[in-house]
Formats: sequence, structure tokens, C-alpha cells
Amino acid sequence: MKWASAVSDHPKLEDAIQECADSALPNLEGVSPDLAVIFASMHHHAGFDDVPALVKRHMPSAKLFGCSGGGIIGNGEEIEQRPALSITVASLPAVEIVGFHLEAQSLPDLDAGPTSWEEMVTVSPGQEPQFVMLADPFSFPVQNLLMGLDFAFSK
Repeated sequence: MKWASAVSDHPKLEDAIQECADSALPNLEGVSPDLAVIFASMHHHAGFDDVPALVKRHMPSAKLFGCSGGGIIGNGEEIEQRPALSITVASLPAVEIVGFHLEAQSLPDLDAGPTSWEEMVTVSPGQEPQFVMLADPFSFPVQNLLMGLDFAFSK
């Protein structure tokens, strides 16, 4: 496994992504990233819908994951109160990355069996997945999600 991180305070989104890619990707020593974790300040909100396509120009094979934030951290640096974007890339051989997006109303009932939770996150029965999630605790029932996943994948 190889990981690298970069952060940019460039005010133009496309230039910030370019700067992060130019800084982080060489640290993977020629290996294409399997994962790109992106965090952007609200200063870039007008371009949020463009982020996937802009990042994919630099790392077409990477699964993308991320969100906006007030303070953006990357490569050991935190940027607050000004434009910021960070990208952390990872080469993860032999790791299957499965992305999913949930809406609060799509969560199974807490009395539902494990199959409902497995289907929701597209995991086959018997697998022992690991999860990395981003959730807004003010608008999403995080506790219910965690209890359901714990119930379905208790091994």
C-alpha cells in the first residue's frame, strides 16, 4: 500500500486540483491510485459538481470519496477561513473498494435482518467488510446506521 497527500489554497478549483495532483501523485512512485479522498472548503462550492471530472483527469482509475469542510487538512497542514482543497491518494493492491451513497429514508428498519443491511451497502453475505463513511450527524441518523451495520456485520 502507498499513500500520499497534498493540500492547496489556490482560489481556483481546477488549479487547486492540479496542484494537489502534481504534489501527491509522484509520491506513489508511478503506481496509479485506487482511491482519492477529496476535501474542499466552501469557497469552492460553485464547482463541487465538477470535482469528480476534474480529479478523474489526473487519476482515472481512482474511486472518489470526499466532502466539504470548514477546515481542510492535507499533507500535515490545515487551512481555515480561505479557499482550500486536499487530495489524499492511495494505491491499495488486493483491496476491493465498493462505493455507496445513502439517504436517511433508505435505511432499513432497525428490526430488519442482516440481508437488508447487506443489500443496502452492496455486500455479499459472508463477507467481512470494513467501512469508511462520511455523514452529517445533524441531518442523518448516524446512530441508527452504525447500529444496523454493527448488527449485520458483527464478526
